[in-house]
Amino acid sequence: MLDMGCGYGALSHLLGDSLRFKEIFGIDFDESRASVASQRGLKTFVRDIGEDRFPFADGYFDFATSFGVLDHIKNIDNPISEMRRVVKPRGCVVISTTNLSSWVNRLVLLLGYQPRNLEISKKGLFGVHALYKHLYSCTEPMARISSITLRALEEFLNFNGFSILKRWGTGLIPSPDRDPGALMKTVDKFLSKRPSLAVRYIILAKKMR
Repeated sequence: MLDMGCGYGALSHLLGDSLRFKEIFGIDFDESRASVASQRGLKTFVRDIGEDRFPFADGYFDFATSFGVLDHIKNIDNPISEMRRVVKPRGCVVISTTNLSSWVNRLVLLLGYQPRNLEISKKGLFGVHALYKHLYSCTEPMARISSITLRALEEFLNFNGFSILKRWGTGLIPSPDRDPGALMKTVDKFLSKRPSLAVRYIILAKKMR
């Protein structure tokens, strides 16, 4: 198993162990995070996922994952093509990222605000609705420089030889530090059942060729 953007390796280890993979590999651009992941048992490599060739042979992995990484790079050409290269034919991938067309983003854009998951500066959050700063304690930039609609990512995966097996929508993640109120929680729970409207989605796909 390979986790692209493994960070500190906690999720990678949990998922790999649950699925009973004998070897779990991780790639991350941050050397200190990769070091912690290595201590958790991952075989780690420090690389820039957005630009670098992955240090693995073609068709090496049965399974590859990417959680919350694609929105931190300029475009997804390299990570998806490299994921396709290193995964075996009929192997599977799981990708989760923020949704540009979420119900939250559609609403804030209608009102003229900047979506939280599309930052314009490293110096602060600009144009974001005050409600976000009320609900969340962490209001510092997180280097989120891109966001992808579900439709766009599915089309791009198809273009790269993957077949979509399943998709899920997830709710307000990370959970707000303060209670958003019954109305917002009800609306989010209902709309998140449709992945194309969810704040974040998860895609399971299989490499077909």
